[in-house]
Amino acid sequence: MSPNTTWHTIREASLASGLPESALRYYEQIGIIPPIARDPSGRRVYSDDDAQALLDEHRDVIAQVKRLQAQAGR
Repeated sequence: MSPNTTWHTIREASLASGLPESALRYYEQIGIIPPIARDPSGRRVYSDDDAQALLDEHRDVIAQVKRLQAQAGR
């Protein structure tokens, strides 16, 4: 972990992305997002780049859901 990087807790990343903490853990587990750095206690810590990637991924998922809903006539 770089000391010059701003690090965020999973709660902060959750609030910023609009995704529940459980979803962030699951997405990492199944490989939708890359492995997240851990602090010395083993807790996930998200960099600004990680947080931005979560926002981008969240937007992509929402866009895909909306396309599927439109195709289904909803």
